[in-house]
Amino acid sequence: MRLAVISALMKRILPAVVVVLALLGVGAYFFLFKEDTKEAASLGDAPLVSTPKTTAGDEASDGSDGAASETPSADSPDGTWTVITDPNVFGGYRITKTLAGGDTEVTGRTGNVSGSLDIKGDTISKASFEVDMTTLDSGQAIRDGRMKTEGFQSNDFPTATLELTSPLTLKAIPAVGTEFTTSTEADLTLHGVTKAVTVAISARWNGETLDITASAPVLLADFGITPPNVPGASVADNGVLEAQLA
Repeated sequence: MRLAVISALMKRILPAVVVVLALLGVGAYFFLFKEDTKEAASLGDAPLVSTPKTTAGDEASDGSDGAASETPSADSPDGTWTVITDPNVFGGYRITKTLAGGDTEVTGRTGNVSGSLDIKGDTISKASFEVDMTTLDSGQAIRDGRMKTEGFQSNDFPTATLELTSPLTLKAIPAVGTEFTTSTEADLTLHGVTKAVTVAISARWNGETLDITASAPVLLADFGITPPNVPGASVADNGVLEAQLA
């Protein structure tokens, strides 16, 4: 009897939900969820589990341009560091939605990040990273599915890349276990548009591992992204792209 009552209620409720969504429009998917907002990217207290790597064939011969960097070691951070697959490695976004007068942060993340950077002494000579936008997870499958055709439109623009445009000189050669912070300009390619952004960086060399966090504020209109909005609710016109790498 109880099951029959519940079934009858659901038959009345579900059509009503469908009607509400239809009235609110396509952007409603962004708002009608309780958020599980993630903590901002951080270095944490312990180093990530990672191993420095280089690409194949890469013994530097004469030090000329195009020669690959040496493999980093526990004694020196010099060389090429490559992002690994690890539960603590991610790239993603952070943006504010407003509903019924209250603000909530929405976070979406993916562990599908690749890339590398080269260090020599106090200089990061090059760095490039790529995020698979099709696998972003905000904790709501419906919203993530819609973001493939709206917002980021990741079906059409499946990757976002961040690339250092000129060498970055640090204040000092990294010391083991010491966190350092800096900022630099880099080219961000998002939604098929490439723009220069300012990236805030925190890093720590742990001997055989290197931990990095990076974040960059982004104005959606600069990248041709239209935020979803419905009556009584809105999404900010700016957000933050962030990454936690090893």
